[in-house]
Amino acid sequence: MKACSKCGSLKHLFLFYKDTRCKGGFKADCKVCCGIRQKKYANKNKEKINTYAKVYREENRELINENCRAYYKTHKVEMNAQNKKYCMENKESLRKHRALQYKENRGRLLAQAKLYGEENKEARAIYAKKYNKENREFLAKKDKHRYDKKKAKYVDTYFEEHGNYPPNRLGSDNDTLYVWEVVDELWADLPIFKIGITSERLGKTRIHQVARSYGFEYKVHLLIKVHNESATSLECRIHGMLDVIPKLIGDGATEFRACSYEQMEDVIKMITFDEELLKGEE
Repeated sequence: MKACSKCGSLKHLFLFYKDTRCKGGFKADCKVCCGIRQKKYANKNKEKINTYAKVYREENRELINENCRAYYKTHKVEMNAQNKKYCMENKESLRKHRALQYKENRGRLLAQAKLYGEENKEARAIYAKKYNKENREFLAKKDKHRYDKKKAKYVDTYFEEHGNYPPNRLGSDNDTLYVWEVVDELWADLPIFKIGITSERLGKTRIHQVARSYGFEYKVHLLIKVHNESATSLECRIHGMLDVIPKLIGDGATEFRACSYEQMEDVIKMITFDEELLKGEE
């Protein structure tokens, strides 16, 4: 037992901090009194403490990071559980804090992201491809939700401007033909392309949605508004010209075709020539 020099209470030794410089190997004041004293000091000297901590972090950044990594390795499970619990209990405050931090550091963060992207193009492409394949269902639902919101907004805007709903309530005008290639995928040693229709207003939304649902990276070869015939009939005509159909299962699976780059180049030339000819007549 030991008497605290501050509050005078008689307490067990485990209620005192160890200090080899003090008599008996323990501090004179108990842990509670130490805490009160330290809190008062911190409140009075906030600026001084913050300045010292900032300077120390800058001068010892490598050492601090190394210690943090070592501690995380030995306490990974406990720290992850603790962080998860904290995030669940403080969702709103964390969201506001992140938004404020991003707003204040937007320029710097975007510059960092751009630099990282340029320096790690190959690694990011490999990671993105793996992530897309492992999370097809989740990404497809996410894209569908975004797509549905965009369509609903279009319908509401159209109704406000015209007093009635658009001819197609789903918000797709089907006036644009697209051709995109599945990157780094082959069928019967031939590159795979998807030929489909969308609306000029929606742009690449449909392309992105389908590619993500399959976990594919894509390269757009053509996205053109059709004038001389309906986009649907032109799509069917092109599908008839290309008869190698990859066996895929999913959204728009019947619209994929495998063909050589020369064949696809001829198809694209035919489409663009017809459209340019029509514009010239106009």
